[in-house]
Amino acid sequence: MNTSQRQKCLAWIVAAAVIVPVSVQGILVATAQITKRRAAPPRFTEKERKLFFSDARTKLVGERPAYVESVAPVTTAKPPTGATGAMPAATGNEPAAGKFPWSKLISAETLVDEVKVYAPLLAAEIKSPSHFKGGGMKNARRYFSTLAATFAIIAEYDREVRWKAQAATARDLFGRAGLNSKTGTDQAFNESKLREQDLTALVRGETLQGSSTTENNLMWNSFANRPPLMWRLERAQQDRIAVWTASQQAFSKNKAQLIHESQMVAALAEVIQKEGYPESSDEGYRAYAQSMQQGAREIISGAASDNLSKVQSGAATMSKACNDCHGDFRS
Repeated sequence: MNTSQRQKCLAWIVAAAVIVPVSVQGILVATAQITKRRAAPPRFTEKERKLFFSDARTKLVGERPAYVESVAPVTTAKPPTGATGAMPAATGNEPAAGKFPWSKLISAETLVDEVKVYAPLLAAEIKSPSHFKGGGMKNARRYFSTLAATFAIIAEYDREVRWKAQAATARDLFGRAGLNSKTGTDQAFNESKLREQDLTALVRGETLQGSSTTENNLMWNSFANRPPLMWRLERAQQDRIAVWTASQQAFSKNKAQLIHESQMVAALAEVIQKEGYPESSDEGYRAYAQSMQQGAREIISGAASDNLSKVQSGAATMSKACNDCHGDFRS
């Protein structure tokens, strides 16, 4: 290769060294400038825009839904304050002087869960006048009466709990519906239908309309007769607690529901001792109710510590109290 050829070859090598990087750089820059194409926002006519609220939050009514609260059968029950028998530590939210310490028997979560259970149950029994009169009124009475007692507890509850401000009104409305459901009349059906709608609205977060009795010495049997409450106690003890404490597997699977039912037993055992109920002044009757309550508290304590033996001991105490009481008294 002569000198001229060597010079030409060197020139081509230099040119290639310059051009290639520039070309690669150009490709990279071009690639970086490519942007993703996105769908264009929808375009509405002025007529279509009028169909939407500018801010839907200004049109919503009632309390903001509490999504952490399940409307399904109870799963959130917690041991009430002092469930193990020990006095709770001071928290700055202690019961006011003179108030019954309901929180030692039943938690706010259990009260709320108990209320929610009855909305679909009542809807099924009050779906038509014929169904109501054909037997639905019997269950409706039970549900309304248990609701009335539950709201009575909420109204007196010594700590914060949902619906407390409306509880006395709910107590009276549901209590009256329960008392009137003894008969299968059109009036009883119509009232029950209204109350079922009230309950659905209340659970949804709406405000309950109506007034409440403000008597200082209000008799509990004036809004919740004892037979429906005894039905609720029997249902808890025989159909649930006895079944869920029969084995380790049943206990482990139903622990949350077991605590719920035991708390309801503890609370209703207190209710049926209130002045005005039959035999409420009888020492034997009160002893049975207190023994039932003791068994319930033992179950709650045992469930909290995952102690099946203690749970079964409490269930046995409760069962004996129920059977002995039925042998001596009738609802």
